[in-house]
Amino acid sequence: MTEEVGGVESAVDEHRLSVEMVAERYNVKVDPLNPNKSILYLGIILIVVASVNAFIDFYQQYQTAAILESFMSLVPPEATVIRAQALHSIPAASIVKGDVLYIKAGDKIPADCRLFSVTDLKVDNSSITGESEAQERSLSMGSENPLEASNLVFSGTTVAHGEGYGLVIRTGDQSILGQIAKLTIGEKAPHSQLTKEIDLFVRKIAVTLLTIAAKKMAQQNVLVKNLHAVETLGSITLLATDKTGTLTQNKMTVVGTWLNGAFFSTGEMGPDTPLDPKVPNLSQLVQACALCCKSKFSESEADKPLAERTILGDATEVGLLRFACHYVNAPEEQDAHRKVFEIPFSSLTKWHLTVHRIDGRHISFVKGAPERVAKMCKSIQMGDQQVPWDEEIEAKFNEAYEHFAIRGRRVLALALQELAEDKFPEGHVFTRDPCDIPMDTFVFIGLVAIMDPPKHGVRKAIAACRTAGIQIVMVTGDHPLTAESIARQIGLISGDTIMDASLKLQKPMELVNEDEYDAVVVHGEKLELLADADWDRILSQKEIVFARTSPKQKLEIVTRFQNKGHIVGVSGDGVNDSPALKKADLGISMNKTASDVSKEAAEMILLDDNFASIVHGIAEEVIAFVVFIIFAIPLPINSLLILMVDLVSELGPALSFAFEPPEGDLMLVPPRKVLCQPAPIARDIETGVAPSKPGWIRASWNRICKPFKRDDTGEVLLDSDMLFWCYGQGGIIEAIGCFAAYLIVLVWYSVPFDMLMGSAKTYWKLGAPSLRLTNNTIANADKQIAISGSSQSAYFMGIVICQLFNLWVTKHRYSYPNKFTYIGGGTAIVVALMVVYIPGLNNVVLGGGPVPFVALLAPVGAGILLIIYEFIRRFLRRRGTLWAEV
Repeated sequence: MTEEVGGVESAVDEHRLSVEMVAERYNVKVDPLNPNKSILYLGIILIVVASVNAFIDFYQQYQTAAILESFMSLVPPEATVIRAQALHSIPAASIVKGDVLYIKAGDKIPADCRLFSVTDLKVDNSSITGESEAQERSLSMGSENPLEASNLVFSGTTVAHGEGYGLVIRTGDQSILGQIAKLTIGEKAPHSQLTKEIDLFVRKIAVTLLTIAAKKMAQQNVLVKNLHAVETLGSITLLATDKTGTLTQNKMTVVGTWLNGAFFSTGEMGPDTPLDPKVPNLSQLVQACALCCKSKFSESEADKPLAERTILGDATEVGLLRFACHYVNAPEEQDAHRKVFEIPFSSLTKWHLTVHRIDGRHISFVKGAPERVAKMCKSIQMGDQQVPWDEEIEAKFNEAYEHFAIRGRRVLALALQELAEDKFPEGHVFTRDPCDIPMDTFVFIGLVAIMDPPKHGVRKAIAACRTAGIQIVMVTGDHPLTAESIARQIGLISGDTIMDASLKLQKPMELVNEDEYDAVVVHGEKLELLADADWDRILSQKEIVFARTSPKQKLEIVTRFQNKGHIVGVSGDGVNDSPALKKADLGISMNKTASDVSKEAAEMILLDDNFASIVHGIAEEVIAFVVFIIFAIPLPINSLLILMVDLVSELGPALSFAFEPPEGDLMLVPPRKVLCQPAPIARDIETGVAPSKPGWIRASWNRICKPFKRDDTGEVLLDSDMLFWCYGQGGIIEAIGCFAAYLIVLVWYSVPFDMLMGSAKTYWKLGAPSLRLTNNTIANADKQIAISGSSQSAYFMGIVICQLFNLWVTKHRYSYPNKFTYIGGGTAIVVALMVVYIPGLNNVVLGGGPVPFVALLAPVGAGILLIIYEFIRRFLRRRGTLWAEV
């Protein structure tokens, strides 16, 4: 019947998340190398706020514990039971079901019992039933209602007279008293109408804003599957993206080959020799491209020319088939030599194997990553000869591989082997696990180089992301040299890698320091060998490319970045990207080229498969940041002064509303309607009369006049009228007054207006260059910080003053404000003056400064204008009954 109360520690834990969120919002980070006192003070304020909230929560929990203690006081500390044929006094908590309990006058009964022996026994059941008169107990049941049964006594009741013996039938939480206690603790009080409206408003506003953002993003070809992804997109600090199909066009074209130890061009102008159909072994290369393939030509377009027919399948295989069609009829070749066995490509093996029946024998073809295929070969086809694979051939192979890779080409190797007829006769059933095909006796045919050009706009998109503070990382399955080449073409890498630095500095890579290179290109095979220190060194770089990665490695990369504090977005289109898409804070999939698995795993889909669409989506979420980057004027108010407004200056005026007397016509106004509409910003006043539909002229006039109309037939916490007052009427007047005070201070200190735009990037901070003012004086960095602090304090004072006028206007609609309004307002002014004019507190702690009194005339003038506007508005609202209802 007891419940643990966590105390202060658990209460603080409950508020830790909110404190961390606010700290992140105001960029509260500890940097021992660059101490910032304002961050320290902000941290102290957040700790104080969290402590106060934790104390309030603890007090509420303490009250809950007090209720439990009050129930526990009804249970006696000791009881008398019969055990081993003798009476024993034991702690009441030790009583168990089946004990024989002895009770007498004056005892508190510790458990529910059925009586089997009584002597003139009466009990006081007032704590259970509320009856003040003592109830007589007997051995007969008396009533079928347990609470009224004469042969039952209950825990927490008192023996008023006599004595008796009973058998314990329920204890602790199972007793009647315990069940009442559980109901008291478990039953939650219903929320008030105000609480419901606040909760609904917060939810609806959040959903509405996210939905609007999602619709805007859809216009940028970004489909949002989950509204939470809208906010996440604006928060990501790192985007890990695949190369093929995301950064590149995924339009594969074979542009070169390495055959018979020589380079050949297949169309792109370059130094390589054009590929002639008579080149030896070309037929084998073409046959391998056509047969070792899962892609097929569309059957519905059989009457079209071969070059115009659609190929269904992977983009890489489409490029290989297009290449093969220059020399053979690929569909006929596939029909003539159908597959009898296949091992599909996987991201783990990185090769694809097929077996075909050709000229009465089984021929096995394999294509895939060159380094993997080379390990499966014992020889290479050179003209009419098969040359053993040795170190010389290995060197030529690596040279050819790098020749294509450094040009950004995707490189595939092809090989074949003729299977022995005695072991693999016609009709042989091949097995995959274990595979009965020899995997180390293939004959290497050659390399094909495939060009996949970068998408248009990717370079600008990456530059925009970097401007917004988002790091772009490439994670691909291609060769490191290919990945690096593409990364340089699109601007993802611009600096030197450790290899480049080694060549420039002419020293081994082991001796190159971290500050001597800017980019890293990491091969997937090396990831499993990295220690934590190596991971930290790699992830600390700004330009990173991971190549030849497996799905498991992609997942680890995402996890490592998240552990370093990044909010990670991952884009991809393949099945192998799915684990990373799921793990990421935001998974982004392509639409046209993506697999169903990756689309399911992602929270966001790019409808046009364009990387630039991600940037457009981010721009929708970071528009405020972009505006600051564009205008970059000195901040009108800092985070500490905002907290002073929220937590100090407005506290007194807000509390004064609690002491406001009822309005004079309160009992003449109908009660507020029960909240049932779908959104608080769309109010529907039910008049009981079906209005006629007005014409467009009258409807337009009614919409213009609506903010000035008074309607007491129904009301919610926050409706369109209130929003229009806050953001379209009173809020505008207050903002003008605050900005005017801010600008007056800048004029007071002779700050040239023509340099304000963009000045925040260079001036108004420690180490800023000197600034020439309009009075021909020079303001150093300290002077600039003082001017900025004074202008921020002016804006802060503007908020306080304007809000006091708004407070008076709001309360004066029906009656004069109560005395606590003036006390709270006066307290707010005093606190604001202390914050602004007390030395040490104004500039050291809160980052502000003294304000020239002339600057305060602007918010005072705005407040007077607010009063005049409200009186006119109120006059028009009183005449609202003369206008048609909307």
